[in-house]
Amino acid sequence: MSNDKDYEKKLILNYTKLTRLARKEPIENFPIITNEYFPELIPKYLVLYSEKEKYDIKNSALCFYLYDDKFNGQHGLWNSIYYNNQEDLYYFYERFKNIKIIIEPDVSQIDCVEIIENKYRIFSNRVMALWFIHQINAWVIPNITFADRYSFEYMLLGIEECEVIAFSLKGSMEHNENMEIYLEAIKFTVDHMKKLKAIIVFSTSKYDDKVISIFKYAVDRGIFIYIPDNTQKILNSRK
Repeated sequence: MSNDKDYEKKLILNYTKLTRLARKEPIENFPIITNEYFPELIPKYLVLYSEKEKYDIKNSALCFYLYDDKFNGQHGLWNSIYYNNQEDLYYFYERFKNIKIIIEPDVSQIDCVEIIENKYRIFSNRVMALWFIHQINAWVIPNITFADRYSFEYMLLGIEECEVIAFSLKGSMEHNENMEIYLEAIKFTVDHMKKLKAIIVFSTSKYDDKVISIFKYAVDRGIFIYIPDNTQKILNSRK
C-alpha cells in the first residue's frame, strides 16, 4: 500500500484502519473476531439499540435486532466507519462509550438479493465488531445471521474461534419453513465452531422451555443456552 497518508481517504479504504488490527480468515479474508466464555459476563437483559434510556440497566448487553434503517442508514455506524465521518463517529462513541457488552450488529441477510450483497453485509458486521472492540473496549458477541442454506458457507467467516455467539429467534418461531432452516443453521454452527461454549438467544417468547428445545442439538453437546430478558419478552410474559 502507498505511503501517501491520504491514500486510504482517496480510495475510500478507511475501514482498513480496523481490519489491519485483526488476523484474517483464509477464504474471504474477513477479519477474525475472538472472545472467551466468562459465565459472569453473560447478560441478563438485552437492550435494543433504540432503547437508549435503558443502556444503563445492570448486567445488560446492547443488541441490534431491529430493521436495518433504524441503526444502519446513511448516518449509521457502518457508513461512518466507511467514509470516516468524524462527526458521526464521535456521536456513536458518546452513545456507546459506557456499554461493556455488545452483540454484533444484525445487518439483515436477504434470500432474494445477490450473494455478494449478503457477504458484504456480514463483512460490515465484522468491521463494526472491531470498532466496538478497539474504540469502546467492549466484549463483543458475534451474531449468527443467514438468508438461506447457501449462506451457511459464509455466515461464520471470521468468528470460528469464538466461544460465545448469539442467535435471534425473532419471527422464526412463527413459520415452519423458517424454523427448518434455523435448526439446520444451529447444527451447522455447532458442528463448525469447535471452541463454542455458549449461545445467547434473543427471544420474545415467554416459553423458555420451548426455546431451549429449539437448541437441543447444542444442549446435547454441552453448550450452554442463555435466554436473557428483553422489553418485549417481559411484556409477553405478563399476558
